[in-house]
Amino acid sequence: MQQQARKQYTDTYLWFWRTERGLSLEELARRVGVHKVHLCNVERGNTNPSKKLQVALADELGVDVGDVFPPPGTPSPREVLRFYHGAKKKHRAQVRELAKRRRARA
Repeated sequence: MQQQARKQYTDTYLWFWRTERGLSLEELARRVGVHKVHLCNVERGNTNPSKKLQVALADELGVDVGDVFPPPGTPSPREVLRFYHGAKKKHRAQVRELAKRRRARA
């Protein structure tokens, strides 16, 4: 069961950070030294990356490993957006401020 939870979140966060940094799949694969097909499979959650690849990807993206490969049960960006759009205006401003501080850190 833990394997399924891992797959569910792996694809979402790797894609999120890769596109946030403006990197193509091919470019990120080249930078970390893997074939783009392998990276695509990791991004889609079809295969789990080795610890070495997790560290290389996080380093290249400039974030912590846990930001790219969060523990099972962590809400996906899609769930966060759903919460955000359902929140009151006051709470949305707080979420935007937290996101701004997070981006400044990364």
